Amino acid sequence: MRKISLDEMKKIQLEILIDVARFCEENGIRYYLTYGTLLGAVRHKGYIPWDDDIDIMMPRPDYQRFLNIYNVKKSHYRSRSYYSDSKFPNLFARVEDIRTFQKEKLIYENGVGVSIDVFPLDGVPKYVFSIYLRFIEVLKLVWHCRLQHMISPKSVLKRGLTFMITKIPFGIYLYCLNVMDKMLRLFSYDNSGRVALLVVIDRERRELFEKEMLEKTVLLEFENNYFSVPYKYGDVLNALYGDYMKLPPECERVPKHSFEAFYKE
Repeated sequence: MRKISLDEMKKIQLEILIDVARFCEENGIRYYLTYGTLLGAVRHKGYIPWDDDIDIMMPRPDYQRFLNIYNVKKSHYRSRSYYSDSKFPNLFARVEDIRTFQKEKLIYENGVGVSIDVFPLDGVPKYVFSIYLRFIEVLKLVWHCRLQHMISPKSVLKRGLTFMITKIPFGIYLYCLNVMDKMLRLFSYDNSGRVALLVVIDRERRELFEKEMLEKTVLLEFENNYFSVPYKYGDVLNALYGDYMKLPPECERVPKHSFEAFYKE
């Protein structure tokens, strides 16, 4: 068992992204770079120097189709989601290199291979969005508390709530997760004027976009390869980060994840 260096891990992630992008192009599946990966493509033509992961997003119809057919091909890469693996109870998917595994501070993440994140874009209602989002937030609170119980909240109230939620039988928790998944898919992506990364959207609603921002794509360079991004990628990045060309203070230029990765053999 050999530990994987950060540079090796980035190389593996990039190879996964290349495979996923090729598969999507061959099968007419829409995907876009997002979060720090999109920002890295625009600002650095590759990884943000202190970043350590790759994120893509897909419209919900494409996301479901991708998960249904990606693993049919023979490969050392596989998609992983809660639809096919109850031991991975997450609301977004990952594509992992099965020759590797990671050790993370979150129990359920241990054993997942070096991977990239795949987020679904869902339609949102036009008139009852605030009520809809609040319900999503309540369900998501249960999700976070149940899975991130190893992280101790600072607030006494939150610690108490977290403790109680972690005592919920896992089967009931999975039922709640199923309810949340149905809520996320309640409004059609194709029939909505606005879409959102509802699995991660926060109170500032940074992950809420006008769908027309995503309807056309261009290719941008990322680590000497070219990948699909929204035509209005500047508007997307403004929504996510504000002044996205401004570098953060040096004290904030650190990797956001804490895990070690290893080759299985």
